[in-house]
Amino acid sequence: MEIRIKGHHIAVTPAISSFVEKRIARLQKRLENATHIIVDIKGKAKNGIAPSIHIMVHFAGRQTIVVKEFLKLEVKDFYSIITKAFDTLNVSLGHHASIAGKQRYTARICAPRNLSLA
Repeated sequence: MEIRIKGHHIAVTPAISSFVEKRIARLQKRLENATHIIVDIKGKAKNGIAPSIHIMVHFAGRQTIVVKEFLKLEVKDFYSIITKAFDTLNVSLGHHASIAGKQRYTARICAPRNLSLA
């Protein structure tokens, strides 16, 4: 699994990078089928766009989960927004796993059978 951490209008320090990697390691069991993860951290731009974090998880079979979190005015650090984004990702991955399991179960139950009329 490829992990890419990018920063726009902000320098991604080794501390932020290791914090993101630790959060990904906590979700390792749910990320077994992921091909790559892109974590995009955006600082405040000149046009006034709020700082944010975008997490994109790509799975085999063209499935993608995208989580976006924006930094609120009362929060002063990126660590809390990273934690919140990964908590949201954890919920999304649980939902993704339950849907994938239902699809496999439905495909198994509803598969056509060869019936011979003798």
